Amino acid sequence: MLPDPEDDRSLYVMLFTNQDAYDQVLQATDGIIEYSYTNATDAQALELGDDGWRERGETWRRILPTGVPADSGLSWRLPAGAMRVDLRQDAEELLQLAPTLKQRARGRPSSRSRS
Repeated sequence: MLPDPEDDRSLYVMLFTNQDAYDQVLQATDGIIEYSYTNATDAQALELGDDGWRERGETWRRILPTGVPADSGLSWRLPAGAMRVDLRQDAEELLQLAPTLKQRARGRPSSRSRS
């Protein structure tokens, strides 16, 4: 989940899954709008003009400046049994599944070199 530093009305979600059920739940949630930006073929498939595609690129560069989602937003792993979630009703339960800052720090190697 990625906030937009220039638009407090929008929250962006990146979903990485190999299970369609997660994607289906997200897409079926009211207020969710597909806003992908990955490559030039998507622009044609989504029937966006050059200006619309450029705007999406600028948005994603702004909310994801390092290219690493965990650097800019909230990141967590849902267990396999959590297939049916309602982000509005089950938010508290989902937040309990989020790793602590300490757990996140352990899971990611330091970018500093060690001597």
